[in-house]
Amino acid sequence: MEEIAQGIKPEPKTLSALRPVLKNPVLTSGQERIVYEVYRGAGLTEDRALIKTNNIRYDITKIHPGRLGPSTELGTSQELPKTFGHYHRRNSKFEIRNSKLAEAVEVFEVISGKAWWLIQKYENEPEVINEVYLIEGLENEKIIILSGFGVTSINPEKDKELVLANFISLDTENVYEPYKNLQGACYYLTENEKGEMAFEKNPNYKEAPELIKLKPREIPELGISWSKPLYEFIKTPEKFDFLNRSEKFQNILTIENCYQIKG
Repeated sequence: MEEIAQGIKPEPKTLSALRPVLKNPVLTSGQERIVYEVYRGAGLTEDRALIKTNNIRYDITKIHPGRLGPSTELGTSQELPKTFGHYHRRNSKFEIRNSKLAEAVEVFEVISGKAWWLIQKYENEPEVINEVYLIEGLENEKIIILSGFGVTSINPEKDKELVLANFISLDTENVYEPYKNLQGACYYLTENEKGEMAFEKNPNYKEAPELIKLKPREIPELGISWSKPLYEFIKTPEKFDFLNRSEKFQNILTIENCYQIKG
């Protein structure tokens, strides 16, 4: 990982910077604690020009272990470490401008640790969620954030760092405002003083369905398997097509094809 991120300055996100999306934004200590950091535009030095030529960016995200919020001694639950949360949209470089949060996908891989992703989708109003899923990923597994879905990455482990890699099209930009305006995702993932985890609905949302738990599937049509690192995509650039031209893969890029119900 060190070679892939060599020379890339990480973008740290502190607990204070996450206040807009925390269940309990009142911070009495630890405000400058780094919750996670992102290495954008990573890759082996000799590969970075090739990655960019294919209109792709490769990022590494480290989410540190622990819990967020006031001490459980106060009788309140704490949140699990998470990213700010964002939706995707095509940016102005994309030849077809579309104001809707659609036609943009992202693919993640678990490098080490255990990951949860909370993904959610709305049709018209950000505060009215139509679909919401919790996806669990283990080391070497990959998940695709489908068109129209927002995503929050979560580290459920109390003592182990989570390291993620992702590829995303350079025609795509992140949209943070819905998460900021609604104080996070439609569910908070919390843990109480007994170590019991819960999924608490965010009261700022008007509607949100019950959370469905999923596991990722291997997708041979896209070259996605647990045995090959995501980084090997750079050897076969045509595999990036589903990121740059996701509209061509609508029959493959569905919840049913990409995921299975967690048993």
